[in-house]
Amino acid sequence: MKKTLYLLLTLATAVGLLFTIAVCTSAEAAAAAVSVEITTADGVTYLGQQPVKNGEDEITGYTETGAKDSMAAGSGTLAFDSETGTLTMNNATGIQKIYTEAGSLTIVVNGTNEVANAANANYAIFVNCADASLTLKGTGTLTASSQQYTICNQLGDLIFEGSVKVNLSSTKGMDLIHVAAGASGSDLIFKDNCEVNATAKGNAIQHKSEDGVTRITGNAKVTVTGDDVPGWAIGLLAYNFEMDGGTLTVNTKTSAKEIVGLQIEGIQTKQGSGKITGGTINISVESTGTDTSRAYAIFGKNFSQILVGGNAKLNLSVKNVGAPNATHSSGVFGFQASKDPKSGHTLKLTGNAEIKVTADKATNGIVESRGAKDSALFIMDGGKLTGTANYVFCPSASEGQTIEITGGTIDVSAETALVNNTKTPTLKLGQEMKVTEGSLTADAKVLKASGASQDSGKDDNSGTSDSLLFAVSSLAVLSVAAAAVVIVKKKTHN
Repeated sequence: MKKTLYLLLTLATAVGLLFTIAVCTSAEAAAAAVSVEITTADGVTYLGQQPVKNGEDEITGYTETGAKDSMAAGSGTLAFDSETGTLTMNNATGIQKIYTEAGSLTIVVNGTNEVANAANANYAIFVNCADASLTLKGTGTLTASSQQYTICNQLGDLIFEGSVKVNLSSTKGMDLIHVAAGASGSDLIFKDNCEVNATAKGNAIQHKSEDGVTRITGNAKVTVTGDDVPGWAIGLLAYNFEMDGGTLTVNTKTSAKEIVGLQIEGIQTKQGSGKITGGTINISVESTGTDTSRAYAIFGKNFSQILVGGNAKLNLSVKNVGAPNATHSSGVFGFQASKDPKSGHTLKLTGNAEIKVTADKATNGIVESRGAKDSALFIMDGGKLTGTANYVFCPSASEGQTIEITGGTIDVSAETALVNNTKTPTLKLGQEMKVTEGSLTADAKVLKASGASQDSGKDDNSGTSDSLLFAVSSLAVLSVAAAAVVIVKKKTHN
């Protein structure tokens, strides 16, 4: 019990929020909730067992005395089964908040339902109990709104399943879905045929669990929309992200700070991990500011490793206003390293995966790096990378990085060239690599693809239409094997 209370207090302090301390212990938390608190304009009603309080507010336990299993909710009803911890919503309206600290809660959604925190406070649905899960399922629709943390499980799993449809919004626009780390890690799962729509003015979905995973699977649909976000914003943030089915769509823009569609983030000494092996990701992000704002479709922070493989399909669009520079760096895939590397940060493209990108000239490149010395930047042994961009690879502030292409196809229209940076790398080209001509920049070198590999220091301008033009970078090695097909075309303008 002491460990549970200490964890709750620590987490509350860390995020600057004041939580009611949960009365359940870790051993009790796996069990179903025996009571749920329903707030309406008329006050608070407890369904299931009734709370025993020490003084006015602190709950010390629950009793069967006066137990209540249902209540009217607008033109609908709420029904609660305290043995299974299941709250059933049938066209329920007029609800401001659903809360429990008594165990795991399952909400079954039937018909059309609404939870709106009219008091402009945090939380529409909140479970606050160590290792307790929150599951939303059913065949109906739930519309939920609050100031922020609209649906929150502070210490356990959050699961959307079945055919439930959930529409989320918040007046402050922050963390419409918020999941933190439980005592044994916590998962955020979207599965089956569920549909979750979040309209945000800040971070929409945050899952901060070092040992947990955010997973999209089955035919689940997750959509984040944000128009003219006033500050920093991330569509979905996870320490560990997995997707083998379903659809993730992020469409948002900002005129102020930084906007990211999907962020994979490492923490402390542990790398972030992204494994996208199926399903479809559609991301469109736009930065309309002209100074320090920037946009990334997918961002790896603190030495994160991201794999795109299987039959995954990624459609990524990035727009930035203003010329790219050290303080205005941006990319379709971005990487930032602020901790000592273990095995570096990597984007790997493999299998039959397809990545289609559209990026304007103000976006540095398809793969852009702001940090990590002596680490892998891009590995490709399969899949297909197509689209338009300024550069394909733009390690704008890195040294000693490696690009390795041993298979698959890169077919892009480059505004400038394949690789950009300021220092001279060792470039190794496979003898059978198929290429077409890129565009020439002031410091570019022409490297013949049909002959033996050439050192980048040689200014050999004898190549014709089968030569590839590079803006020489600070990469340590660029190696392209014979199995790969790399086509870099001059981007045309109408």
